[in-house]
Amino acid sequence: PKVLKGMGVGRACLELFTEYTDATVYTRPSDGQTREDGSHLTEDAPGFVMKMQKEGLIEDSGDEDDYWQEDEL
Repeated sequence: PKVLKGMGVGRACLELFTEYTDATVYTRPSDGQTREDGSHLTEDAPGFVMKMQKEGLIEDSGDEDDYWQEDEL
């Protein structure tokens, strides 16, 4: 499969999501660990997230342990 990188697709998805939902996207800091629930960043994702944070499209949760628990959904 062809991988689309650096073409603005991820940024456009974030812009569309936040525009239509008025929601904020949060991430915890990338610590390089693999989590069983899949909530870790892989491959190019840490760099992408950092770039989107600089552009204000993603907010840093500010706390490594600050993330949604299943019972909060």
